[in-house]
Amino acid sequence: MTDFKNDKEDKDFLETAAKLLPEKIDENTWDEWIARIKDTTDCKGKQLFMPIKKALTGKEHGSELKKFLIFIERSEILKRLKNA
Repeated sequence: MTDFKNDKEDKDFLETAAKLLPEKIDENTWDEWIARIKDTTDCKGKQLFMPIKKALTGKEHGSELKKFLIFIERSEILKRLKNA
């Protein structure tokens, strides 16, 4: 397992994202989660997606997060988001 290190400037945003992560992870989680984050922060576009993508995958490019998210346990998602 890769040990990801999040950018320090993303720490507060990722902490907020972690708090807003739905309890149940399924095919609807991504849309619900992103809506919660948008409603809570002023982030949109790359500013919204890139810190989450880098935290969850360790990369700036790759799989669509909506499809990728359901393959990771909630506890692992939280661990990766808080790894700053």
